[in-house]
Amino acid sequence: MEIDDIINQKVVEFQQKLIDKSDVEKKLFHYNSVLNISKRIVLYQDEKANLLKEKLLYYFDELDEINYTIDNRIERLSLQNLIEPIVEYLIKKEQFCTNGDLHILIVIGLVIDIGLYYFISPYYYPLFILLFFIWGLYRRRKAKKEGKYAAMFW
Repeated sequence: MEIDDIINQKVVEFQQKLIDKSDVEKKLFHYNSVLNISKRIVLYQDEKANLLKEKLLYYFDELDEINYTIDNRIERLSLQNLIEPIVEYLIKKEQFCTNGDLHILIVIGLVIDIGLYYFISPYYYPLFILLFFIWGLYRRRKAKKEGKYAAMFW
C-alpha cells in the first residue's frame, strides 16, 4: 500500500475516533489542522515530503497507542516534532497561513504607525494597525476556506 493511501486511511480513522468528542477535546488533538495538513501533504512526492508523511503517520500511530486520550507526552511530542515541520514545509510550498501571520502583520502596522507618528505627525492614528489587522483576518478566513490554515488547538 502506498504511503498516501495509508495517510488517507489513517485520516478517516482519525475522524471516526474523534467524531463523538467535543470541540474542546478535538482542539487538543489539533483536529482541523491535522485534517488540513494531511490533505495537502499527500499532494507532494519529493523526498522531504515523504519524510514528513512518515512523521504524520507516526503521529497517528502515537494517537492509536494512547487510544486517543489526552497525554502530555503526545501533546509535547506532536506539536514540536511532528506537526510543526509539516506546517513549515507547507508554508513554503503552498503559502499556508498560521496565527503567527496575523501577529506579524499587527507588529508591522504598529511599527509603521509609530514611525509616522514620530517623523511626520504629532497625532497618533492607528491606521496601519487597523489595515494590516483587517488584511490578516481576510487572509486567515481565505486560508481556512481553502484548507490552507493550521494553528495550535484548532
